[in-house]
Amino acid sequence: MTPSVSMDNMAKTVLFLLKRVDCNDGVASHLETLILGLKENGWRIILCTGPVEAPHATENRYNSMKESILDWIVLANISSTNAIVSVCKEIVGIIKSYDIDVLHIHGLSLVPQAIMIRMLTGVRMAASYHTSAQYANCQRSIRKLPIVAHMKYVLLLHLCRPDYIIVFSAENYHFFANLCRYPVRHVVKIRLGVDTDHFRPPRPAERERARTELALAPRDIAIVLPGRVDWNKGHDLLIEAAMALAKEYPALSLRCLFPGSLSEAESVVRFIAEKLANETHVNGNMLTFLGHVEDVRQIYFAADIAVLPSRHEGFGLVVAEAMACGLPVIRTPSGGFEDQIVEGVNGFGIPFNDVAALAAKIAALFDESVRHRMGLAALEHSKKFDCKKMIADTEALYGRLMSRRAHGL
Repeated sequence: MTPSVSMDNMAKTVLFLLKRVDCNDGVASHLETLILGLKENGWRIILCTGPVEAPHATENRYNSMKESILDWIVLANISSTNAIVSVCKEIVGIIKSYDIDVLHIHGLSLVPQAIMIRMLTGVRMAASYHTSAQYANCQRSIRKLPIVAHMKYVLLLHLCRPDYIIVFSAENYHFFANLCRYPVRHVVKIRLGVDTDHFRPPRPAERERARTELALAPRDIAIVLPGRVDWNKGHDLLIEAAMALAKEYPALSLRCLFPGSLSEAESVVRFIAEKLANETHVNGNMLTFLGHVEDVRQIYFAADIAVLPSRHEGFGLVVAEAMACGLPVIRTPSGGFEDQIVEGVNGFGIPFNDVAALAAKIAALFDESVRHRMGLAALEHSKKFDCKKMIADTEALYGRLMSRRAHGL
């Protein structure tokens, strides 16, 4: 067993290494939460990244991260194979300059560089896997990575051998520990977390105000699909399902709420326009695109059901957020599904690209008493995704890395 090292008596500085940062995605959301929690617990954080995308709508997230770290160093050629030596030299200089204790890579593409850095500095490293080994394409459902991609991971890991691989879901733990045969003691599952003090069920007055602001009538059943509007998130699937339900249940009033950036929505918007042109019976207010919303909690407060019919999802932080607000959730079996959904208790699982299944599960939640029961179960289940637990687990792993370095392991 690895000897423990007291975290209280040591300088605590971590270097985050990423090939790029997009302040509008789930990785950046996770980074913001992790950075704020680590800083509160006395850590110094240095970011070393490739290009940074920070659209105006995400300026607050960008500023929040920047203000909470000691330094943010951008290396435009960080992932260039032609610049590996020069990049490693720069990062080695950063590690020595800031007396880095732990190297934390977000994404596996930089593992070869990180191994070189470990050899030159002795700093130990963990690599977080942010994507999912389960996803879908437009033709069919896929339950695992193609064999070529699978073999690339096997070769990468067994040749480079990072100290620890951090995974966020049961699906990915199985992939690395069982399918890739990476030593189980070096695969660590840390569930992603959300601020469950902020994401909580609304008080009656808060719910009424949130619904009024969205012009929701008392009889409206509001379905929220949070996340930027792009093909991967499955907005087209919910739109098709909602239109099918509007035909089948003409007496019901469905409202679909889409909080999220519209920057990548051209194909989806075109699809909507074409469908609406042929579906004249559909209420023109049924589909509401809200654009970027600074605090998506207000949309959860107004909603009755949350859905995430993604074709590819690393974990699905928005599912944890929605559950913490007391909403039952319908989602596909990508990353995080096994950790989040207890079938028929707090939500439902649906196959990838299955409009009929999505419509059926939404219909199963038309009954308010069913939504209430499952929402309470979702709220209870969401306690597993408290960000305080995620931060504590991450710190514990950092302690193990520092112990390995201190004892030459």
